[in-house]
This record gives sequence, C-alpha cells and structure tokens, in this order.
Amino acid sequence: GKLPIFMLGFSIYALTMLAGFPMQFVAIFGCVEDDLHKLAVTVFTTCQYLLGNLPSPVLVGVIADASEIKYAFVFLFSWSIFCSIFWFGAWMVSFSASKSFLEGLRCFITRDYPDKEEKMIESA
Repeated sequence: GKLPIFMLGFSIYALTMLAGFPMQFVAIFGCVEDDLHKLAVTVFTTCQYLLGNLPSPVLVGVIADASEIKYAFVFLFSWSIFCSIFWFGAWMVSFSASKSFLEGLRCFITRDYPDKEEKMIESA
C-alpha cells in the first residue's frame, strides 16, 4: 500500500533536510567565542523557530481559508524549495572561509577550534 511510499519519502526528507543541522552548529561554533557557544545556539534556534516553524501553520491556514487547500500545499512546496536554495547558499558561504568541509567536521567533533587570531592571520 501507501506505507512503503510514505516511509521512502520520509527517509529522503530526513536525509536531505535534517542532515544540515550538524553543519549549522559547525558554522556557529566557528564564528563565536567558546564561552558564547550556548548563547549562540539558543539565539539561532529561537530565530529559526520564530521565522520558520511558528508562522507556518498560521500561513497555511490563512491560505487554505482564503482559497483552496491545494494552494496551501503549493505554497508549502514552493516555500520548501525557496528555503532549500537559500540553505544551500548559506552552507556554501559558511564553508568558503574554512579550509575544507572535513576540517570543519573535525573541529566540531574534537571541539578543537582555531583561535580567532589564527583565522585572521590565515585570511590576510
């Protein structure tokens, strides 16, 4: 029936959309001082929910009430594509300053981040 198709679709969603969360934290930890990591993650998560998850059901409900439900789903699909494009752009920008993706991942796993002074010397 429909369950295998749903599970396949959900798996693809989980691999594509949720795979970026560790990379967001690598970018955050690479940009702020060690003592500000908790605050930076808190501010990032709060803004992410305020701008994304919180207004989404309200917008879909307003669109569905004003027209048909299919237009609400078209809006959701279009917004997902739009956000994915900008997420990929942000991901590219966040790693353009680092040496490599693997170096950023190594720093995240070992929590061995280069000092800000070293970054400034390397970029000069």
